[in-house]
Amino acid sequence: MNIGEEVRALTEKYETRDPFDITAAMQIPILYETLGSINGYYNRPYGVPIIHINQDLVEHDQQFVCAHELGHCILHPDANTPFLRSSTYMSVDRIEIQANVFAMYLLISDAELAESRYYTVDQIARFFGYQRELIEL
Repeated sequence: MNIGEEVRALTEKYETRDPFDITAAMQIPILYETLGSINGYYNRPYGVPIIHINQDLVEHDQQFVCAHELGHCILHPDANTPFLRSSTYMSVDRIEIQANVFAMYLLISDAELAESRYYTVDQIARFFGYQRELIEL
């Protein structure tokens, strides 16, 4: 699975990089809820994909969470990470990293990265407003 190609196909199909516009076009409901320390999650009750986003996050963080959860929806449609994390010994690290990579490909275009090629990773992270670890992905 090439995550970059998945994102490229998605952005070409919907002609946007905005995860909110893409989820709307895909008819994936987004529920804004008070989730405490949880930023968001994706689930599929009765086979219907739903993205849950912590309503207390600032808009920029909500956009990242939406992109990340959309990544789960596209890459891991049947995975239930909250259940796996709380009820099994399975590691969810790999699928969480893949969802982060998906989000970064979606939110930062190749052209934007090319324009920042002379900057350090820390400078790029500050410019786009994401953690260094996400930019390094």
